[in-house]
Amino acid sequence: MTLSEWLLFSLPWLATLASGTLAGIFLGGALSAHSARRLPEMSWTLRQQAEDELYRRVMPPFLILTTLLLAVVAIFGRYEARSCFAISAVLTLGVILLAVIRQVPLNKEIGSWTAGSAPENWTTVRDEWLRRHRLRSIAALGAFGFATAGALSFAICRFVEGLSPR
Repeated sequence: MTLSEWLLFSLPWLATLASGTLAGIFLGGALSAHSARRLPEMSWTLRQQAEDELYRRVMPPFLILTTLLLAVVAIFGRYEARSCFAISAVLTLGVILLAVIRQVPLNKEIGSWTAGSAPENWTTVRDEWLRRHRLRSIAALGAFGFATAGALSFAICRFVEGLSPR
């Protein structure tokens, strides 16, 4: 197997793994954030600020890498799987756009708060953050679903090819 053949075989699985990891991160974050709604303002603010500090460093490169992997497979992958990976890449790009346009400004607002003396409407901001995060989680789960469908299509085609006489 040549390097290019190996890459064409491996990239759909790697892209699907990255997309699934991303979906898992978002789903776990949504569940955790939903549970955290019970926390008092000071605890919630400190938790949210700590998480945002970590995610600001980790998520942008991971989101970009995942989108690029999905796009590469959509462009260079097997014909049968391209559309699924293209839709997955577009949904992942949507996750990025939602983050930049909708979530990051809210994160900056929450980051400016002093824990224990957040604005009176902090619960409204918290609930809006959660609503926006749920939307990104749904998009990430959809992206993973399409990547999985693309990877399965790829696997089925490879399997069928192996069965056909040479």
